[in-house]
Amino acid sequence: MQSFITIYFYFLNKLKKILDVGIVVWATGLTANPFVKDLHVSKSPSNRIITDDHLRVLDEKQNVIENVYALGDCATIQDVELPATAQVASQKSIWLTKYLNAKAKDPEKKCPVKIHA
Repeated sequence: MQSFITIYFYFLNKLKKILDVGIVVWATGLTANPFVKDLHVSKSPSNRIITDDHLRVLDEKQNVIENVYALGDCATIQDVELPATAQVASQKSIWLTKYLNAKAKDPEKKCPVKIHA
């Protein structure tokens, strides 16, 4: 896979991880981003994108959209209520990084998210 963007993760001012990706959508703020509101995907009553337990986005009919992931305060796992906090987003990002690396080695890898709020 050719990468166009490199993300650098820092913890306590020390470089911890480098992640090469093709596209990143970064949304911050106190209300749902208009971009998220306009997406034709499953959303919670608070307009958060609904994902399965592998952080894959669900379409409007609750079907998984392969290779499309959402995390952070714009997304929530189906049937799991977690707060929209930096701690939860951080745990999801760490899990997703490990999952995608493992999936690159073994496409049949199954490992649902386990987040501690």
